[in-house]
Amino acid sequence: REQFQKQVARPHKQLEQLVELWQELVPPELAAHTRLVSLSRGVLHVATDSSARLYELDRLLREGLQTQLITRHRGPAFRKVQLK
Repeated sequence: REQFQKQVARPHKQLEQLVELWQELVPPELAAHTRLVSLSRGVLHVATDSSARLYELDRLLREGLQTQLITRHRGPAFRKVQLK
């Protein structure tokens, strides 16, 4: 049970909080093509379904989206978003 909490339940809860914020801040047409993979060691890992969307999301992150996500997130601290 403790191992389940550590490996599944806790990470899921962390991402659940971020998903709501992600859907609020990322344009819907772009958010629909992304998936929050994990939050590990202060890095939020996000997958996109195409290189064009990855480029567009990277541009938004550099223009201030990353800062907004970090400052508005109330869960475990993270310092950057990494795209895949």
